[in-house]
Amino acid sequence: MLELLESKSIENLFSRATELQEQNHLEEALECFTELLEIAPNEPVVHYNCGCLLRKLGRLEPALLAFNQAIELNPDYAHALYNRGNLQRQLGRDQEALGDYQRAIALEPEDADFFVARGSMFVRKRQMNEALNDFDRALQLSPEHLMAHGNRGNVMEILGHFDEAIREYDKVIELDSQDYRAWLNRGYIHFQRENHDEALNDYSMVISLSPNHAQGYANRGMVQMKKNFPRQALADFNEAIRLAPKKAEYLIRRSRIKLSLDDPSGALDDINQSIKINPHKWEGYFQSGMINAMLNRMDMAISAYTKMIELHPTFASGYCYRGVAYAKQGNVVEAMADYHRALELDSSHAAAHLNRGIIYRLLGCSGESIADLTRAVELDPNNSAAFRNRAQVYASLGYEQEAAGDYARAAEIESRQEHNSGNVSLTQTAVGTGA
Repeated sequence: MLELLESKSIENLFSRATELQEQNHLEEALECFTELLEIAPNEPVVHYNCGCLLRKLGRLEPALLAFNQAIELNPDYAHALYNRGNLQRQLGRDQEALGDYQRAIALEPEDADFFVARGSMFVRKRQMNEALNDFDRALQLSPEHLMAHGNRGNVMEILGHFDEAIREYDKVIELDSQDYRAWLNRGYIHFQRENHDEALNDYSMVISLSPNHAQGYANRGMVQMKKNFPRQALADFNEAIRLAPKKAEYLIRRSRIKLSLDDPSGALDDINQSIKINPHKWEGYFQSGMINAMLNRMDMAISAYTKMIELHPTFASGYCYRGVAYAKQGNVVEAMADYHRALELDSSHAAAHLNRGIIYRLLGCSGESIADLTRAVELDPNNSAAFRNRAQVYASLGYEQEAAGDYARAAEIESRQEHNSGNVSLTQTAVGTGA
């Protein structure tokens, strides 16, 4: 490889540059390789090393030029193609990256790293079968290849094959217990499966291995909420936001925790901050609408829901929630228009059926009210408001037996719900449930 580097001084300079590179003295190493280029401008390995150093230093376009020169001088330079592919991927040039990986594999088909890189590109292109084939081939070549196991686990997770995904993450942890990504990914699957203790342990390990990992704190905070530990969840999200203060999603989630701790003003502060950070994220306006409605600020709630609908016009709950705010203002026409639109978008929206059924009851439209309220209890058998309102309609029609049954069912549900411990619900409440 180094036929052109025959003189002792050149060899010494190359050795010095390589040593500096291994010691992570990148600028000094680059200076040495740049000096070598003046002596041996046609040596591909020097251009290649310059490219690797420039990329590590964040100088991406100069790095690309260096890799191009190395490949121009030696078109069969597989590792230069592989590293140029990595850089192309970093620059968002996926098709060019894939082409480089294809050429590198054709030149050196026994290099597991090349298959892992191409497999990762297939994942980005949502070609999961091709990705699995590449990761499987990498593991045939190198059975303990960490990235191959980890990436294969990611694909299995995407495909919903959670048992196999966990086996892959287990293998990564067995090979390298310090790899926090495997703990993070395994924790996510445990969380999705509602194995909250296991998820909590995995996320705690992520934080232990990577104390500045904001997502680890945020994910653990979500588990704490599922386990009904809101104060621990708040502490975790406080830390996540300290580490990633511009993450609007964290502020939105913390606002929900503050609501559960009966701090609507603090929750609203978080939501307003999230909207400043990302004014195009509809979830912030949705949450703002709910909190303002809780605080009986209906004009502000309607304004927030309207902005949310502009950003996400097919979200049925946005119309339903805005309809409730209109109804509480006595604006029945706008409320009914929103309930109708919600049900056009989602005919199985229980809250829209409930709230439209309540308006029909108040308007004396008994048949329409019963139809909506019956559909609401079919969709949500634990909806005491739907049973109680339907009972009132039955009673107004003289159907005493049906009314008594619905009142009893509502009372049973409400008695059971009284045992729930103090979490504020973020699902929309009814306009009014009557006596």
